[in-house]
Amino acid sequence: MLRCNAASMTPIGNARMSDNHTDIARRNMVDSQILPNKVTDERIIDAMSDLPREKFLPNARRALAYADESVLIEDGRYMMQPMVLARLLETADLQPGNVALAIGCASGYGVAVLAKLADTVVAIEPDPGMRAKAERTLGELGIDNVAIVDGDLHEGHPTQAPFDVIYFDAFGARVQPELWTEEIFLKMFLALKSRGVLVTYAAKGSARRAMQSVGFSVERLPGPPGKREMLRAVKL
Repeated sequence: MLRCNAASMTPIGNARMSDNHTDIARRNMVDSQILPNKVTDERIIDAMSDLPREKFLPNARRALAYADESVLIEDGRYMMQPMVLARLLETADLQPGNVALAIGCASGYGVAVLAKLADTVVAIEPDPGMRAKAERTLGELGIDNVAIVDGDLHEGHPTQAPFDVIYFDAFGARVQPELWTEEIFLKMFLALKSRGVLVTYAAKGSARRAMQSVGFSVERLPGPPGKREMLRAVKL
């Protein structure tokens, strides 16, 4: 198996990689990060094999696109680590015809993968710069089943409810504790269909208890090796 890492990639210009380098790096990401971490959904594997992750990053950080780590986009916003994203989306168990809500979009990579699994994705992104970049990149890639809306992460998008899945990619509870309260999770609960699922990569006890208090059945799932747990909350 051919292996490479971000440090060994030859930078071109302002930390840019050639198409050949990115193709190799993308294959290596799937072979060494996704497949060994119990990701079995072929749709996720195919999506992450095909989508050019580097296009969702500023030029100066594209050489890190396939590294086994979260990558800073700008202003404290990060692109999720590949194996964590893959495991999180697999726990959502999206089915054909599903409509998904993404709480937080950033530059759009996670939403792009989600769009390969769901019929329709509504993504909430309050930052106009991030929203514009995500819309542009998704458009360039021909991904046309995503609506990125300017909205309040605290509210979700009730006008489009109910949803089958909520992908909760907000800042962590230590950074934005106001997004991890009973009030917020009640809104998420009401926005889901019966048996709908909310998934998030934040297993802090207070967040789990807030979900349970509004009616969710919450399952703690093991994260990738060395990573914290994930939460899968089901509306019963």
